[in-house]
Amino acid sequence: MQEQKIQGSLSELSCASSNRPTSPAVVQAELRVRTLQFVLEGNSRSPASNKIHHMTLIDIVLVLVVAGLILWLINTYVPMAGGIKSLLNVVVFVVLLIWVLQVFGLIGPIPFRVPPLR
Repeated sequence: MQEQKIQGSLSELSCASSNRPTSPAVVQAELRVRTLQFVLEGNSRSPASNKIHHMTLIDIVLVLVVAGLILWLINTYVPMAGGIKSLLNVVVFVVLLIWVLQVFGLIGPIPFRVPPLR
């Protein structure tokens, strides 16, 4: 099944580039390059996944207000040591700061990879 898809893609590539002679190895290399570009760009063939949702300023303020309200509720009604409260406040502040910077395009995504378990 998978080989049929690959062979179909190979024939499409060879037909698309019919103005120059190509060997099967060249066509396979082009297919690998295009597949790699497809994966790296994160493209998808479904139209629903191509939509980009831009956050409005109201959405951003709403997220910040909700996060602040939750943090205030935790600080007010959950009994914990002062050091833990301070650490929680700093962590939430840093996470929200990074998120806001990413939303406004000042920094790119932070790569995060979980190492495999052995």
